[in-house]
Amino acid sequence: MPFVTVKKSQHGRAATVHGVAAVRMGCGLATGTQKPREVGISVSRQAIIDAGFTDFSSEPTRCRMQVDEGWGDDAGFLLLTPRPSSETQHRACSSASDNWTTTQVAVPVSILKHYVLNECPVPQDDVQFTIDGNSILVQCPDWLRYNPQSLSPEQIDQLNSIKAVKQEAAREAPQRPPERTDTKAKDAKDNITHLNRQDRRRIASAVARRLAK
Repeated sequence: MPFVTVKKSQHGRAATVHGVAAVRMGCGLATGTQKPREVGISVSRQAIIDAGFTDFSSEPTRCRMQVDEGWGDDAGFLLLTPRPSSETQHRACSSASDNWTTTQVAVPVSILKHYVLNECPVPQDDVQFTIDGNSILVQCPDWLRYNPQSLSPEQIDQLNSIKAVKQEAAREAPQRPPERTDTKAKDAKDNITHLNRQDRRRIASAVARRLAK
């Protein structure tokens, strides 16, 4: 999957979701003096447990996750993956205490490489997501639009290479032979099916005469 990492940004807690694996997204203005626009991604405690980011064996704990932007065939998706606390670069982090149930990652729009806002602000709402092993694949909402013009020359070359490999594999794949059809048998069957009562009686009489000889 082609993804590009979103660098480390602010973090904080968001609305409570008890015992449910859920991901919510919204956008608005940050609380700083310059008030930059940012995308908020809220991940419930249960979703973090299901994805194996942490098992919360010790409280309080600190959960760190990485946010990657999907591009190419994965355009329209964000990928969330856990990262160890020893890694300090390119991280979007979430802090936790013993009574929290949902945490939020705040991603400034200015650091996104391939996505732009269609509107702002947008209140947080549930988004579609899939937990696959130790990762959470999040489908971007309509207000967060993928910009295909943002690809670098290297990324375009990579997509072209992938496309060429797929085309070559399709050419080399064995072709399924077309199903053979007996046109005469089909026509005969259709003719019998559409015979009227007089035709069927005439055919039956001819068969009976031949059998009597």
